[in-house]
Amino acid sequence: RELRSLIHNALVRAGSDPLAIDLGGVDAPSSSFVDEAFGILAAEMGETNFVRRIRVRRANRFALSAIEAAVSRRLQSAKLSGQ
Repeated sequence: RELRSLIHNALVRAGSDPLAIDLGGVDAPSSSFVDEAFGILAAEMGETNFVRRIRVRRANRFALSAIEAAVSRRLQSAKLSGQ
């Protein structure tokens, strides 16, 4: 939750500019980390805004795959619940 708050605050400071999140050095992020940092954030922001504003940098294939799965799960859940 704290990480998501940091990202949210950085997005506010960035105005309408995209926010780059650098995952260099993160080899195997846990599913809870990825869900908290990206999945829940995507559900809160909505797919269009998330894709437009969030840029993931220097992430390995494992991390990118985990992020895509978490974001997809959360967005699908949000659609089903009518958010």
